[in-house]
Amino acid sequence: MQDLDLILLVELNAVYRTAKATVEAGDFDTGLELAENAWARLPEPKFDWDASKMYALALAALYRDTQNYEKGEALMKELFASGTVKPYQAEPYFMLGTIYFEMGDLQNAEKWLKDAHEISKADASEINLKNIGR
Repeated sequence: MQDLDLILLVELNAVYRTAKATVEAGDFDTGLELAENAWARLPEPKFDWDASKMYALALAALYRDTQNYEKGEALMKELFASGTVKPYQAEPYFMLGTIYFEMGDLQNAEKWLKDAHEISKADASEINLKNIGR
């Protein structure tokens, strides 16, 4: 995991805050465009940076909140496929669970939200992904 250049980190943080505020104000298209452009500025490989998970979760939340569920699901699946999600990190599981919930896919929502719950209540030293259903 590499540290993102501090100047780029500050710039992207500001863009994501603006994107979130823009979506919350009701301008979904502009907010998503801002966030997607910020994600595009993250150097490849996208998931190899210290801030990657934070930005992926922020973009997935915007996709969920603007009913772009398939894009949110795809981004979260990319995150999991990257191999960078640590066994003690419940947030990606929670995000994917909420996306499935909003899609109306209650079976997948339940599975992912249960996993997030199990991870979040466990002591980091107790976590074993084999016990979480993967």
